[in-house]
Amino acid sequence: MSDTGKKAEDVTIVRKVSALPALSKIKVEEPWRDEGSFHFQVNLSAENSPNGGFLKIGTVQANVPGCGAFELRCDEGSVIGGTDNAPAPLDYLSAGIAFCFLSHISFYINTAKLKVKNVRLEQQVRFKAEIDNMQSPEDQEPRKGVCEGIDTFVYVQSEEPRDIIEQMVTACRAACMGFQLAINAVPTEMTLIYNEP
Repeated sequence: MSDTGKKAEDVTIVRKVSALPALSKIKVEEPWRDEGSFHFQVNLSAENSPNGGFLKIGTVQANVPGCGAFELRCDEGSVIGGTDNAPAPLDYLSAGIAFCFLSHISFYINTAKLKVKNVRLEQQVRFKAEIDNMQSPEDQEPRKGVCEGIDTFVYVQSEEPRDIIEQMVTACRAACMGFQLAINAVPTEMTLIYNEP
């Protein structure tokens, strides 16, 4: 049975693999430090499933020692023709922001040796899509997708004074690359490689 026809429980959505496939145009470099900063990359190879539909399969790996490669499956909901057998792209994006922030919180708690019993968050990321046919060759102007906002509620159970916890949350929000991706305009480049293997 094809991947697009499998039931959700039959599909492995995330699995660890031995390595990121060789990349043709992206140079995977060594991470480096300067003036108190650590520069690194997260590299990805992804493609649509050969079986058609909205299923996508990708492998992702940071170029940081100790970070493994993972194969991810991604789909869309049935409302636009997907099979809903794996998270949608914006699910991964939203989860990535939240998980990145929680990693910073964990690091901060451990480094500052704070007495924190539990941290959890609830997050809502709001989007606007111009959905009539998503994107059509007849469009004179490209349709635009918009992120309309992110609301995050951070629940902290701790013996520490509130001002210490507020300082932690503020510092971690500023340090979180996921949040900063959403907060700041980020330079992007896209290059079409046409009919090359």
